[in-house]
Formats: sequence, C-alpha cells, structure tokens
Amino acid sequence: MTRRVAVVLWCGVLLGALIAFTFSQGAAKVNEKSEAASRLLTLVGAQFPNLTEAERALLVFVDLKKRAQGDFALAGPNAAASDASNEPVHADQWNHERDVRAELIRWLSVDPDASRLVDPRGIRLLGARVIGRLDLSRVHVPFPIVLRNCAVPERLIFAATSILFLDLGGSHIGEMDAPGIEVDSDLRLDSGFQAAGEVNVAEARIGGALLTSGRFKSSAIDFDLFDPKNTQRRAFYGLQMRVGGSLVFRDVHIDGGIELSGSTIGADLILDGSFVNPGMMAIDATSTNIAGNVIIGYEVPFVSDGLVNFVTARIGTDFFVAQATFSGAAREPHGLDASGISVKNALVWTNVALPNGGFLNLTGASAEALIDDEQSWPAPGNLLIDGFTYTRFSQIGPTNAAGDASTRLRWLRLQSGFHSQPYRQLAKILRESGDEPGATEVLIASDDLNYRRFGLSGRIWGAFLNTTIGYGYQPLRAMGWSFAVVIFGSLVVATGKRAGVMRFRWPEDTPSPPGDPTAGLHPMLYSLDVFVPFVNLHQENYWWPDETASGECAIFGQRVPVRGSVLRYYLWLQIVAGWLLSAIFIAGVTGLVRSD
Repeated sequence: MTRRVAVVLWCGVLLGALIAFTFSQGAAKVNEKSEAASRLLTLVGAQFPNLTEAERALLVFVDLKKRAQGDFALAGPNAAASDASNEPVHADQWNHERDVRAELIRWLSVDPDASRLVDPRGIRLLGARVIGRLDLSRVHVPFPIVLRNCAVPERLIFAATSILFLDLGGSHIGEMDAPGIEVDSDLRLDSGFQAAGEVNVAEARIGGALLTSGRFKSSAIDFDLFDPKNTQRRAFYGLQMRVGGSLVFRDVHIDGGIELSGSTIGADLILDGSFVNPGMMAIDATSTNIAGNVIIGYEVPFVSDGLVNFVTARIGTDFFVAQATFSGAAREPHGLDASGISVKNALVWTNVALPNGGFLNLTGASAEALIDDEQSWPAPGNLLIDGFTYTRFSQIGPTNAAGDASTRLRWLRLQSGFHSQPYRQLAKILRESGDEPGATEVLIASDDLNYRRFGLSGRIWGAFLNTTIGYGYQPLRAMGWSFAVVIFGSLVVATGKRAGVMRFRWPEDTPSPPGDPTAGLHPMLYSLDVFVPFVNLHQENYWWPDETASGECAIFGQRVPVRGSVLRYYLWLQIVAGWLLSAIFIAGVTGLVRSD
C-alpha cells in the first residue's frame, strides 16, 4: 500500500512538472512575440514621435511577428477600396489621423533593423494621405509597396529603385519621377489612378505588366535645349522601357503626350481611352518592339487629338485598330504614322474615323494580311502606302473591304500623287490569287496615271498605248484594231474601184492586160497589202488611185462623190497605221513598253 502511494505521488510530481514546463514555454513565446512587436514600435518611436492612427495601423500591419489580418493597413473607417470614404478626391476633408509621413515609409524600406521586421507582404496602405516627398531613389526595397486609394500630393521619386512590386492603384499623386526603376513583378497605375504631373518611367525594367487606367496630365511644357521652338507636353515618359508582360493603357484620359520610343514589350500593347496633345505627338511609339499584339480601341473606343506615331515599330502578332478616332484641327498634323512598321500577321483597320484631314501613313510598312473597310479609309490625298507590302487581303466580317481590283483601285486612288509600287503590289497579289484580269486592270490603271503626269503629249501617247495594246499587257488589242483598219480599207478601195478612180500601174515592160483594167483588183487583198509592212500581195504595185480622177458610187441608194486624191491620202494613212500598229504589237508582245 505504501509503495502504491509512493508511485502515485511520483506520477503527480512528474505531471505537475510537465504542466509547469508547458506553461513556461507558452509564456516565453508570448513574451517573445510581444517583445518583437514592441521592438518595432520602440525603433519607430525614437525617430517618429506622435504617431497618427494611420501610422500605427501601418506599423501593426507590416509587423512580421503580429501577422495582422486583412488586405490593407486601414487609414480610414472602411476596409472597402470602393467606399466613398476612401476616395482620394476627398482627401482635403480627411483629418490629420489619416496622415502617413513619407519618411516613415522610407525608414521601413531602408533601415536594416526595421526592414527585417516587415512582413513579406510588404507595405499595403489604404486610404491614407502621404505627407512629404517619398524618395526611394537608388534603394533596394525588399518587399512590395501598395498605396491603394492614397493621396500623394508631393513628387514620388523612384529613380533607379529596385522593388518587388509597386501598386499605386486608385491613388491621386502629383508627379512621379522613376527613371530606371526595376520592378520584379507588376507596376500598377490603374483602378482610377490620377497623376497631376508627368509620370517618368524612362528606361524602366519591369518583369511583369505595366497596367494603367485613370487620368494623366503633363507637368508643364518642356523646352528642347537644342531647339527652343520645339516644345513637348509629356504626361507619360517611358522612353526605352523593357516590360516583360503587357503594357496597358485601359480607359485612360491623358492630357499630354505618351513617349514609348525604343521600348520593348514582352506581350501586348493596349491603348484605349482619350489621348490629347493637340498639334503635337499624342503617342510616340517609334522603334518599339512588341512581341504580342497592338490593340488600339476595340473594347473601349480610342480617341486621339494629335499625332500617333508607330514609325519602324516591330509587331510580333497583329496590329489591330478598331473603334478609333484620330482627330485634330484641320491644319494640324494628326492621324496614324506607321511608316516602316513590320507586322507579323494582320494589320486590321476597321471602324476608324479620320476627321479634318487625318492621314494614314503606311509607307514602307509590311504585314502578312490587310483587313479594312471602306468607311475607315482616309480622305483623298491622305493615304500614303508607297512601299507597303502584304501577301493577301482578308475579310473577318461582312463590312470589310473586298480584295477585288475595282475596290482596291478606289483605295489606291486615295494616294497623293502617283506611286507605281502600290499598283505593282496590288497586281502581284491579284495575280497570285488567280485574278489575272484584275491584275492587268490594275497595271493599266497605273500606266494611265503615269502618262498623265507628262501633260497633253503624255496623255495622248498614253491613250494611244492603252487603246492599242493596253500598255503592253493586252497586245491582242492591236490585232483587233488592225483587222478593223483592213476591213475599213477594203471598203474604201471597193468604193474607189466602183467610182472608177483606181488606175492600172502595170510595169512598163509588160503590156496592159486586155479588158477591164481593174479586173484583178481585190479590195480586201489590196487593203491587206497596203496595211501589212514587208508583205507583197501584188496588189498595191499594180493599182493606185488617180489623183486627177473623180466619180460617184452608190452607197445605200445614195450617190456619193469619190475623188482619187482623197483616196490616195487615205491609203497613205493606212500605210502609216500599218507600220505603227505592227511595231506597237511587237513591242507589246515582247514587253518592251510594259512598266513591270
């Protein structure tokens, strides 16, 4: 019995010791967690006294040990980004407790002791007013920064900053100076984002997508130091960026120019909304290299006021323009300049308006296919397509323009002046598609315009070549005209024979044949003998009109006077026509007069 009691006592002692150890470990962990939290507050308290409620909420949210719940540190009373209380347009009505000092955000990013205590989610702040200038230039920020629906009135500086992810969605800022910024993932300036000054992300390196929506406005007019008369109003400056994903301007209003020259985009470039820079460059995408599509308009209408420039751009898939208006004042340059552009697949141009003389410039461009509609063609004189090459016309809808010769000739005639290459290109496409008559029609139309450039003489000679041999593309026309001349000549000769004005010209050493001296004269053979050079049918040598003779011939019951001198003049003309039509026929058959 005593032994059992001893065992029970020992078990109780061991159990108590185990319970005591467990409680002591739990208390140690609680104390450690509390110590970590207080350590961050201690660190911040030494440099940033008098924390606001928004700053305290931010510090609690980013604390690695406390692991706060929710998606954002809340500066306002509501956790919903769409709630009116979190709209930065009302930031002037927010109280002081919603302020977050810019220096506090910078301290969390650069102070090694503080940044070690920041949760990998990083800084995620909703509905705050950031006070002071946030300068993170040349800083490696080890975590994402999300300032959603915040008011940032002073300049944001991210020059040469390296960061995992940057999201300013829904925020209203002043200017953003971020040349050379490096973002591992996405850079978001969307969800109602507004910038009151230039956003500069020149030479940025963005691993993911650059997403924008909202309103952008240029800071002021910039002057070119080398050309003071050259002024620019840039709202978005993205010269020579490298974007791994898509670059999206979705449902934006941009007051000022967009500069994208020399940029490389790994996916699509999407442009819709309004882009306003009157009389200047609305969008400059010169020499961009875009691996995916360029989509202008389509889901949301696109409107520009100013010039849209894609000169020498390289497009990896399609260049798609739909629901787009390229507007501008009548005397200001506006429209799309895509000269030298290279499109791997289709160039789509549908439901496009070019008011007040807007132009489409595809000089030197190339695409696999062209898809357009006649309603989207520019006014006459505003289409520039010299050097534009393509392999086919395609139709994706019932309103798309056809690829037949008559439709495309109307398209070519919208050019200013004469350029032969677009006609040859169209003829090539029609011939390859099996439409040889259409190709011939196009080439004839090209030569018509070409000869008209040389005044009255050119028009006359061009009309002759077109009528006789179709500029060498239809040489058999000369055969038809020759046949008509021979038939008409035979009728003339027959009339002269019946009127008695034809005289026998037998060689002097041969006596005249007895009987009727015109018995061996055959009008058809005579006409053929006169017309065809180098052919002797023994007709012209033996008979010839007597220029002193005259007579009458009954034609359809009417007595018609016939004079030998008139008949002689006609035969001379027929001889000349024979030489000329024969020479033209040979030139047409051999291709000597063909422009292709």
